[in-house]
Amino acid sequence: MKTIIVSASNRSAGNIIRQETGIFRWIYLGENAINAEHLEKQIGERGGRIEIAGLLKKTAEELKQPYIDYIGELDKEKNSFEWWANTLSEKNIFRSKTFLYSCYVKIAKKIRESYPRDKLVFFVEKEAVRKSLHKNMNDAVFQNYFFEKSLERIKDMKTFIIYKMWFLLSNIYYIILTKYIYRIGHTNEAKPLTLIYTFINNGSFDENGNYIETIFGSFPDYAIKTGKKISLIPQIRMASYKKSLENIRKSKYPFLMPHAYLTFYDVIEVFVGTMLNKNKIEKLEKFEDIDINDLISEDLKRDQIDHRIACDTLLFSKIFKRLKQENIRIDRLIYPFENLAREKLLCITMRKIYPYCNLLGYQHSTISLFLLSHFFSKKEADIIPLPDKIITNGRYYKNLLLESGYPAEKVIEGGAIRYSRILERGSNRKETKKTNILITTSVGLEESAEIIIKSVKALRDEKEYKVIIKCHPFMPFKRITQNLELTLPDQFVISKERFTDLLFNSSVLLYSDSTTSLEAIAMGIPVIYVESDLMLIADKLDFNEKLKFTAKTPEEINGYVKKAISMNETELKKKRKEWRNAVKELFNPVNEETYRLFLK
Repeated sequence: MKTIIVSASNRSAGNIIRQETGIFRWIYLGENAINAEHLEKQIGERGGRIEIAGLLKKTAEELKQPYIDYIGELDKEKNSFEWWANTLSEKNIFRSKTFLYSCYVKIAKKIRESYPRDKLVFFVEKEAVRKSLHKNMNDAVFQNYFFEKSLERIKDMKTFIIYKMWFLLSNIYYIILTKYIYRIGHTNEAKPLTLIYTFINNGSFDENGNYIETIFGSFPDYAIKTGKKISLIPQIRMASYKKSLENIRKSKYPFLMPHAYLTFYDVIEVFVGTMLNKNKIEKLEKFEDIDINDLISEDLKRDQIDHRIACDTLLFSKIFKRLKQENIRIDRLIYPFENLAREKLLCITMRKIYPYCNLLGYQHSTISLFLLSHFFSKKEADIIPLPDKIITNGRYYKNLLLESGYPAEKVIEGGAIRYSRILERGSNRKETKKTNILITTSVGLEESAEIIIKSVKALRDEKEYKVIIKCHPFMPFKRITQNLELTLPDQFVISKERFTDLLFNSSVLLYSDSTTSLEAIAMGIPVIYVESDLMLIADKLDFNEKLKFTAKTPEEINGYVKKAISMNETELKKKRKEWRNAVKELFNPVNEETYRLFLK
């Protein structure tokens, strides 16, 4: 039967409805949850949607290691400073989309095989994916409307201009603020420095302007107490740069501000250089029997549009060169380890400029199955830029890195500074008789929109529940739903209360990629993972399926909510023991020995 590939626009859907007779099955391939919901309403009873949540996860699991090995071949061939800067080599699913789009193509072929007699319509967001589908499905009809294609090109150009101008103007502004207004100058410390690279956001300072180190906890105080000369080198993100500088200037901690070591010429040089330098790849062999050349080209194009490479990496190289020129001695650099592009370039830069410096990465967060940036191929093990040591959160993550090919002499079992209070909170919880269903959204717009849409469909008729939506502070409810025609049922409320207070009074938690799932099971609260039909999710509990219920559809969400609420005390007691033991396996407690590891 007929297979049609079109853009994911209302115009395309309207044309399909007018042109095609009878009922058709349709599949949405893209990450825009709100657009997918609009299309579903527009198509209505004319088409039956094939939801791909389970198939997407299964396909990604099958392709994960082959993809890591495929990119590993490229890494070994291209091995250079410029190559390690790109998102393709990074394999970060939040930046690079080649892996997700490869899964889309593979899924489309599987669906065609599973529904040989049906008329199928693939609504596809990205032109590169449409082209790739057409190449890999020879019998498909490709309706590539000039209007949608031109609109995507115009949008790309607009994004390119905005990103590049933002990079140029914002960094010039930061230099002016740092060097000339707040006069935060250079360090003149002769004693060898221990640099701690960290992040500053809106939660980094309390109401009185006191600094709160969320990644490394009390380690800076411990290092100072042992006689080390330290400096915190911050990356300010999701926070006012001006306000952060005001607080930094009043802080008791010594900060080394990156923009104090930059000039306007540095910014202009990087600005021009990143526009001119392009990573080009000749036509590649097929990946798992599919042609992904268009998908790789799309990733490399996104690198040209995005300002991130220059902002996070190339400017940083200039900072350390300037420190060396000023004879600043650095004997230790400690940074949050996620194996991202900026870290690889940091390692390359420091090996050249400060070859005697000890590089130490702290695996401060969690590692999920599809956070591919943490994994690499055995083929590239001898060339991938890594720190001298990596300290993990706990035993599980140490074993995971070792099993993934990290050298045993580099990986050290440490403690979970960011998550050290999770178990303490769990032990203090009291039982509640209220039937409160808590939904936590993530910092991502599309993930947040999808879980809200599915949850409303699942629970809109359950009037006996109180359904509480707790949004991420950086992604408020109003922003999530601004383009979504959504009326919340009466039993749904948006809460601004502290998450821990809400969790203490909840019967079950619905989540997608939030670390709230870990806090919930530590407190003995059942959790339901809402699987995505659109994207790959970094589920924090994907290491053990027994710790959660997994729901793909609104009907499954409804069923699992009822199942979780109806669990008797005997079942809960057994489950809670399993849950708490799992969290203990992930995270080690923090003590003085934890901090001592950073200075060995």
